[in-house]
Amino acid sequence: TARPVHAAAVEFRFRLGQLHQLRLNDIDSALAAYRDILVAAPDHANALAALEGLFSAGIKQPEIAEIVEPLYQNTGDWEKLARVHEAQLTHLKDPADRLAMYYRLAELSEERIGDTAIAADVYVRSLKEAPLDEKSGEEVERLGAVTDGGWEKVANAYADITGETQDDVVKATIGKRLARVFEEELGDVENAENTYRYVLSVAPRDVDALAHVDRICLALGKYPELAAILEQRV
Repeated sequence: TARPVHAAAVEFRFRLGQLHQLRLNDIDSALAAYRDILVAAPDHANALAALEGLFSAGIKQPEIAEIVEPLYQNTGDWEKLARVHEAQLTHLKDPADRLAMYYRLAELSEERIGDTAIAADVYVRSLKEAPLDEKSGEEVERLGAVTDGGWEKVANAYADITGETQDDVVKATIGKRLARVFEEELGDVENAENTYRYVLSVAPRDVDALAHVDRICLALGKYPELAAILEQRV
């Protein structure tokens, strides 16, 4: 029995795409053929596999992402969509665009894939690129509270940021967050005090850090140290 004409046309176009890709080395024409096929027949496995093979090889990833992204969304293939977002991220240069892609990737990981640990790791990466980004900072701590070993990961991320940055504002801001996590989430008062003192080494008049060291020294009965802090507060 003869196949419908449109089905035959789809197969001819697939052969044309393969010819452009494998024999003529004309990737743009091959992508155009595969795109047309998937518009007409979204379930055409061979055309999709050809695109995925090119994508995995790092060829024309932004262009292929535009084709396969809506297909993965329609089929709910969230893990493949996450891999597309990861690849897209490597091609983005603008900091705002990179942050937006981190948000999409983290939300996909948490809400669709259901993996809060991966989502937390994505926000950690985002925060390391933009340490003062408000959303990344909030999400890192929210997810740190609900994932196994989450607060240790948050503390390590904060420590990495303060150790790598040359910006004193970032050192002080992230340093205070690290000290709070040490004290309130990990119960490590000694490291909390040391971290607040680190903040004071880069921002000697930081009122919050002075107040916290004052409080900790008073609670621990470290009176000579308390005297020095009070001198600084004066």
